[in-house]
Amino acid sequence: KAFAAFLERAGNTAEQRQKDGRYAVLVDGIHNKLAEELKTKTATTVTAYYERRKADFTERAGRETWRIFIRAPSTMVQRDLDIAKSKAERIQAEAAKSPKSFERLARQHSEGGKGHDGGYIGFVSKGTFAPALEQKLMAAKNGVLPLHQDASGFFIYKVGRIRKEHVKPFEEVKEVIFRKLFRKLVRKEIDRQIG
Repeated sequence: KAFAAFLERAGNTAEQRQKDGRYAVLVDGIHNKLAEELKTKTATTVTAYYERRKADFTERAGRETWRIFIRAPSTMVQRDLDIAKSKAERIQAEAAKSPKSFERLARQHSEGGKGHDGGYIGFVSKGTFAPALEQKLMAAKNGVLPLHQDASGFFIYKVGRIRKEHVKPFEEVKEVIFRKLFRKLVRKEIDRQIG
């Protein structure tokens, strides 16, 4: 009741709200109609944008990678380091025996930021990790790698397919480009039609 009274004091009576609703439907309809018209009118603009900015749609070469992290900083007391290493070795052995269990193991045990995503970190490109680790990841066969340790702890990596650098095809990105240009195009079209 108090909110309804507030709306009436603000001039938002039931009649005004209905009027506003009709206006919103009208605006939405105009927006959709313009979108359809602009899609055909601006096909060359979208294509030109793609041609000018192909670098924006380039996927770098990389290796599909998952990771489980067991925290064990070098400042940790030896007993705790040994416990962490034992845990990491046990998880690595289970993952190596059954690579399909890797994502479940990552969700259960990983102390890294990607644990909730099953340890998936995406396609790792050159220059992402230390050169020695990067070489191991790139040279490995698909599957789970041996335990890797650095100053922060223990890592268990799983690698998958290798992706070569390529530009995403126009058909794959044309809607993304159109949405990016759409607001500006609609504003121009409205100004042209009204002005």
